Amino acid sequence: MISARRSPVAKKGRVIRNLLRVAAALVAAVLTFVLVSSTVEAHSFLVRTSPQPGARLSVAPDEVVLDFTDPVAPESTLSLRDESGVKVTLLSVGLDDSRTRLRASLPALRDGVYQVTWKALAEDAHSTEVEFVFAVGVDLPAGAVVTSGSTSGSVQWTDAVVTLTLLGGIAIALGALLSERFIWPGDRPSPRPTLITESIAMALAGAVGGAALVLRRAGLMARPAQWFDAFSTRADRLVLALTVVLAVGLLLVQRMRIRAMGLVPVIGAGVLVALRGHAPEASGWWSSPAAAAHLLIGGAWVGALIHLSLIARANSNSAETSIEPGPSRYAAAALVAVLATLIIGPIVAFGQLQHFKDLTNTGYGQILLVKLVLVGLGLAVAGLARRRGIPATGERIRSLARYTTIEALLLVGVLAASALLSTTAPTRGRSLVELGPVPLPKPTTLTSDLAGSHQVLVAAAADRLQIMVLPPGGQPTRAQSATFEGLEPDGSSFDLKPRSCGPGCYDIAHEWAIGITTLTATVTDPDADGGSVRIHVGWPPGPEATDLLAKAIAATAAVAKVTVTETLVADPALQPDPAISQSAGLTTSTPRHSKLAPMTSTNKPMRTAYV
Repeated sequence: MISARRSPVAKKGRVIRNLLRVAAALVAAVLTFVLVSSTVEAHSFLVRTSPQPGARLSVAPDEVVLDFTDPVAPESTLSLRDESGVKVTLLSVGLDDSRTRLRASLPALRDGVYQVTWKALAEDAHSTEVEFVFAVGVDLPAGAVVTSGSTSGSVQWTDAVVTLTLLGGIAIALGALLSERFIWPGDRPSPRPTLITESIAMALAGAVGGAALVLRRAGLMARPAQWFDAFSTRADRLVLALTVVLAVGLLLVQRMRIRAMGLVPVIGAGVLVALRGHAPEASGWWSSPAAAAHLLIGGAWVGALIHLSLIARANSNSAETSIEPGPSRYAAAALVAVLATLIIGPIVAFGQLQHFKDLTNTGYGQILLVKLVLVGLGLAVAGLARRRGIPATGERIRSLARYTTIEALLLVGVLAASALLSTTAPTRGRSLVELGPVPLPKPTTLTSDLAGSHQVLVAAAADRLQIMVLPPGGQPTRAQSATFEGLEPDGSSFDLKPRSCGPGCYDIAHEWAIGITTLTATVTDPDADGGSVRIHVGWPPGPEATDLLAKAIAATAAVAKVTVTETLVADPALQPDPAISQSAGLTTSTPRHSKLAPMTSTNKPMRTAYV
């Protein structure tokens, strides 16, 4: 009679196959959940402020409001200082329920320039410090220049340590697994059999530490029943995914027969770490794959080097006469990895800087510069190791052990710099921003015309003239320039000497005479058609027709299509003649036409509709 019982070997094989199926399914499910649930979540960016940066206000605001793209942590702060650097005591500072709006109530502010400084800690632990200015009062010089813009964020040291633990563990595990599989396949036993297990455990500890930071920032560390609520954003879910994937990897590498399967979760963990960095914020589909490739290739280089160093050190004092061909295989593979890293790395890193000078004048750039120096030193030592230690025979094994140890220490420093970069917000630079035009008192006269392809917008108050010159795209640059002349109602001419109030903005003190004053604006621009135009400004202003203007805009928006017919006449003194004139029809849709509604920004004095 044949027994139906399975043999112990068959049972063991079935257990291993089931373990592999469960591990593969779990890794696939976690990665699918994270990668498909939404697009790459960027760090929190400032999208709107009230008052606006550079605004001139005739009435002091009673609050400062900052709007962000994503939730920020409760530790985010905001401060206000006057032009002498004295800190203004705020009445209150707080986040709304969505944690995307930071609001600060202000005391009564006197006339002057004020600097807003905020430090926002995003849900993904990236900190950014930004400052901008606004002015209160109409007597400030129109050309006043103040510092405004963002600075690179400060380093979050706790996050940096956690990230280094995570990066280091993944790098060593990935490199050692690849080295064991492809560089030393059965050549010799590892001098440290538990290296891969220890490195994955190290990475898992970093992932658990990251999860603990999420719980701490949410204030739920002592409330286990609410832990799941803390992982509400995609950045938080990435931390959970890392923990699960690395735990699966730790299980897989315990059995030598399926040890190589540990590469799948380790590589998956590397991809997840890359998605939590700064590169996915860059524009273009290539940014995330480039960041992942850079991390995995660089990590494999570091891990395989450490594995080689351990083998060389273990055999440097033995009777071995050769440990080849492993070192030669490593040297060939490392050359490819180094070339790929040197190509991808700068693309990923320098994409976070606006200017080359940011390497030296920002914290993010300085850390990046240190990383580049360490990489350069590591390559120099690698050259010595190749020259004096390969082929690794006899006494050359000792030289190889010495140089690879030094190189490994330098590359661990590179990993530390990478951890600091991943927890430091990239710079967005500092810039000098001119305060906007002084608010004009009523009544005002508003008019406009075209100088070439540029809009010339004019606003006249009792003792002031403001002119805005806008190119076709609507964004003035400092490459364009303009000059102005005037003709009084009695025919006498006068010179206008404008003071800049920003790109394309001019502020001029002028006493208006009763009647029609003619202004001549001449615009030059290397990027667009310039020209001259005469604009007639009547003083005093007539009654406002705000209601009529609103009706005109509403009527225009209600029309599905507008057709404009232009008649060209050879001689303006003649009546249109079919023999010397032609007509052309121009049709434009309402959405396009409606974009020409009045400007509503408080920084711009114009209220003109182009219909």
